[in-house]
Amino acid sequence: MNAKETFKDIKYYEGYYQVSDLGRVRSLKRTIIDKNGIRIRIKKKILKLSIEARTGYLKVNLCKNGKTKTRYVHKLVAQAFHDHKPNGYRRIIDHKNAIKTDNRAINLQEISQSENIKKSKAGYMESSDNCPF
Repeated sequence: MNAKETFKDIKYYEGYYQVSDLGRVRSLKRTIIDKNGIRIRIKKKILKLSIEARTGYLKVNLCKNGKTKTRYVHKLVAQAFHDHKPNGYRRIIDHKNAIKTDNRAINLQEISQSENIKKSKAGYMESSDNCPF
């Protein structure tokens, strides 16, 4: 049985974009006026995500008032569904199953940087496939 997907507003982008508990991002139906004064209708649709080559995390471009910003999807999901408040590296978002592209809310947890380092080292010890030597 498939559970119903739940969407919530993205903080600072209310009325523009939403993120789901399955890690999908959608734009909301709206009308904007471009820099030339032309009215443009934006359809409600699921946005395409891309992988950040440097980190391996999924990212999405969000635009508001003519300014585009790139955001990591796992952070958007954590903010919407786990009430995560970004604070540098004190508390970070961890993928429980270590798959960076699995941004389902149930797969994300907030942990400390030191817990993340311990988890990372433990992962290398558990599997010889991950061993860099």
